[in-house]
Amino acid sequence: MASTTVARAHTGVSSAVQPKPGLGGTGTEDDPIVIDWDGDDDKENPWNWSNLTKLTQTYQIAFSTFCVSLGSSMYAGGARGIAKDVFRNDGEVTALGISLYVLGFGLGPLARTTHPHTLCTVLTCMRSRARLTSRSSRRYPRHVRISPDERVHANSVTPQMYGRRKVFICSWIPFTLSQLGCWFARNPVQMLAFRLIGGAVGSAPLTGGGGGVSDMFAPRDRAFAMALYTMMPFMGPILGPLIGGAIAQNAGWRRIFLVLFCFAAMIAIVNILNMRESYTPVLLRWRARRLHLESGGTVHYLSKYDVGRSLSLAHLLRVNLSRPF
Repeated sequence: MASTTVARAHTGVSSAVQPKPGLGGTGTEDDPIVIDWDGDDDKENPWNWSNLTKLTQTYQIAFSTFCVSLGSSMYAGGARGIAKDVFRNDGEVTALGISLYVLGFGLGPLARTTHPHTLCTVLTCMRSRARLTSRSSRRYPRHVRISPDERVHANSVTPQMYGRRKVFICSWIPFTLSQLGCWFARNPVQMLAFRLIGGAVGSAPLTGGGGGVSDMFAPRDRAFAMALYTMMPFMGPILGPLIGGAIAQNAGWRRIFLVLFCFAAMIAIVNILNMRESYTPVLLRWRARRLHLESGGTVHYLSKYDVGRSLSLAHLLRVNLSRPF
């Protein structure tokens, strides 16, 4: 453990400053104190949240996934009316509304793993290129021991810069609006474009929800939560055609997308008000920033997951585009 006192002679920091102990480092800009959770009972660790909080967060992720999967199949319930009013009775083109929506499930994660990193790489390198270069010469300090599993966790792609909450919410808002686009669609181009967009931006809970659930539960406690989460993608295709067919028969096919919009809007409101960030690397990065500010900017801290992390655009693209191979 690092000493709790930083000497003026070695760090240039006032001896009155009492930095928080960490895994190594002296607290200077070139050698920041590396931090981790404060033991197994750290209240900020998502594993230590109350059972009610963890269950609530799990239900939010699960219902988000259910809404997305419901959107893929409710369309089929109104396919006959959609084909008549939008696609001029062309059944093959009408089926593209489902195909493109599901195609978006694959395109969306690919876009999220590259574009956020590209933007953050440019901005971060402009501000701290010299500091990152000095740190990269020592990949893992001798004080820090990071297991292979933790290294994989530290290099997770989608939420690495923003966190899961921002990814979910920023994806969910355009997903909600895409249902309005389908509701007002008057020609095949509009309908197919909004279906593709809806699938792409709505894929966030499908691809990141499992990680969000595992963030909150220790491996021995994940069974029920993961069962609840993984059940929802299968419920959508089962219930979607039944619900969509009933709505289309009694109120017209456009009401299908109105119902989806209302359901997605309710989830969006709940997520904005109640969803908490659960991604450990981001939470520790926030803690490091907070400790730095509490020290008056004199002591520098670094999350253990950011030790030796490369922000090279070439490296990020190579890692992201090669997963899971």
